[in-house]
This record gives sequence, C-alpha cells and structure tokens, in this order.
Amino acid sequence: AATENVISKNILSQGSYGVLLIGGKGNRIIDNTMQRQNHRGIAFYGSSENTISGNSVSDYRSTGILLSYMSDGNKVLKNRFFDVANPFGAGDEASINLNTGSSRNLIQENMISSQRTYGVYLALGAQ
Repeated sequence: AATENVISKNILSQGSYGVLLIGGKGNRIIDNTMQRQNHRGIAFYGSSENTISGNSVSDYRSTGILLSYMSDGNKVLKNRFFDVANPFGAGDEASINLNTGSSRNLIQENMISSQRTYGVYLALGAQ
C-alpha cells in the first residue's frame, strides 16, 4: 500500500484520473491542478487517513473527488472545483462523491462551481 507520500504542486492533465490511490494511508495530495480528466480528478479506493487539500479540479467527466470502498477518516479541505469549460458536457455525478461504506471523512471549506447534479453526494453506506 502507498503510505505517507506527498503529491504536491503538479499539473495533471488529460488522463483518466489525476490521482488514483488504492489502499493508501497517510498520503497528502496538496496544491495540484487537475484538468480535463477523462474520468475523475482524484479517486480513493479503500484508502484511509489521507489529506486532499488546496487542489484545483476542473473539466472532469464524472467526479472531481471520489472516496469509495471503505475510504475512512480522510480530510478534503479547501479544494476548488470548476467545470464551466467542460469539454464533455455536464456530468451526472458529484464534485465530491462519498460512497460504498466510506465513513468519518471531513469535507470542509471547499468551493464548488460546477454543472454537476450534486455538489457533495453521500450514498451506499457513506456516513
């Protein structure tokens, strides 16, 4: 598992995911720009106690940040979400999406300016 890494001050553009973390713990994703992702800006699967902070996420096809499959105790702080120039058209997911048993996550001081169906979406056992 990826543990205690820092991903900082990068420009991540035109991929499927800006950052994908599976089974990680104690990582920090801070002050990055993620743009024109074909799928998601940041996705965590089974990853806990990580921090996502100060990132700019724009023009993503489905979800800006996804916390899924028991991603617990993460902090999502002071991020900015835009999709005004979304080349794919408005999506049907959320800017921040918590689902499939993810719990005890802190979502605080984020700015969401998008065409998404939901700003923050909690589903399928998210608490």
